[in-house]
Amino acid sequence: MSSQELFLAHDEEPIVALSSGSAPCAIAILRLSGNKCHELILPFLKFAKNGNRPEYGKMALCEFRQAQNGKVLDEPMVVFFKGPRSYTGQDSVELYLHGGTYIIQKAMELLLKNGFRSAEPGEFTRRAYLSGKLDLSQAEGIRELIHANSEHQWLAARQLAGGQLRNKIESLRSKLMESMAWLEARIDFPDEKETSAVEMQEVDSRVNEVAKAIESLRNSYDNGRVAASGLKVALFGKPNAGKSTLMNHLLGTSRALVTPIAGTTRDYLEEPCLINGRLIRLIDTAGIRESDCEIERLGIERSFELAESADIVLFMMAANDDGSTLEQFKTWTQKAGIPKTIAVLSKEDLGTPSWWHSFESQKIVTSFTEQDQKGLRDLQDALASQVDSYIKPLEEEQSFISNTRHKEALDRAYASLERYYQGRKAGAYEEMLAFELLDLTKQLGGVIGKVDSDDILGLVFGSFCVGK
Repeated sequence: MSSQELFLAHDEEPIVALSSGSAPCAIAILRLSGNKCHELILPFLKFAKNGNRPEYGKMALCEFRQAQNGKVLDEPMVVFFKGPRSYTGQDSVELYLHGGTYIIQKAMELLLKNGFRSAEPGEFTRRAYLSGKLDLSQAEGIRELIHANSEHQWLAARQLAGGQLRNKIESLRSKLMESMAWLEARIDFPDEKETSAVEMQEVDSRVNEVAKAIESLRNSYDNGRVAASGLKVALFGKPNAGKSTLMNHLLGTSRALVTPIAGTTRDYLEEPCLINGRLIRLIDTAGIRESDCEIERLGIERSFELAESADIVLFMMAANDDGSTLEQFKTWTQKAGIPKTIAVLSKEDLGTPSWWHSFESQKIVTSFTEQDQKGLRDLQDALASQVDSYIKPLEEEQSFISNTRHKEALDRAYASLERYYQGRKAGAYEEMLAFELLDLTKQLGGVIGKVDSDDILGLVFGSFCVGK
């Protein structure tokens, strides 16, 4: 048997997994799918109505019995699905048991001893993809729907799961196939009046439409990434500027270690949090200063890297600073290439220094004492506004990209486009132009899962939870 045949056989084996929350819970759902799963489960079930298996897609009450001695374990509801009219596209069953720990463990034990194996993470959705029920982008959307903690994450996941990106990519592939068909006609029948009259401008026109759409999708990445993964916010400044204190107050918990000793934070800390319903990824970085400590110097280098890659930087300055930080701020922002900055003055209870008023950036004054949390609400509102500036353009788009895999596939597609245009400019033969359009079509197919690599599938489905 070939490796491909072994691969397909593996994806037809009967599998079982707990698809609901962990026990104890009110209802536990066991999901089963695969070849002969109906026949394998029937010996365990005795139906209350007429003793017959219910019609496909209809829920029925039954007894779940131990096949060996007939002892009743539970009285669940059960639904049988006939492939391809199921989530996986295969014959499937769902059992709705009482969610006691013993019941779940015993039911799983019985099934695993009688022909089923435990499902791998994401295996049900993987089978749905392999059965053509979903494309890869929709499968990724389902994964993100499960993990969504904010409305914006839900928005990014929903447009994937709903097929908007798939529809856009398929439309572009269709235009490219039309262009390739015209090129093939010119290649195969160069002397025919109908094909020789085909103007390359018609081919270019469709390719230009595809190029414009690809560029729009590529440009949507930063906005989509913020929706799906959150706004990346780096806390940046000198030691003891109040970065860790601010992080703890934004998180609402003492996550970062705070001491009066300068240089306490040697490495960065990253934590997600919801601010006004928006997802934020806070990064507390090592304080910037000259240091003879190799470990601290490495942490400072990392601080600049994190600031450069952040969506926005909170530049922290303490009220008892001597004012030299102003010039250092200009140097640091130029060095790190920081695009967006909010200046935050900490320890305002010590007084507001005169140099603060000359600061030209957006600025917020804070002070965190036992009696007050001054400026916290203003800062939260400012960060929420920054998230909204990324998300608002997405509300007008029917499709956008939100993860690195999509971006990399589109970057490869754009490289094929550039080679096509270079060939047109150099007067390349139709065969070479058709080759570049074929490669472009393949790269676009990679976005929605029209790929040959099992590594990509493993990367996507391996991050699912078991039972999905």
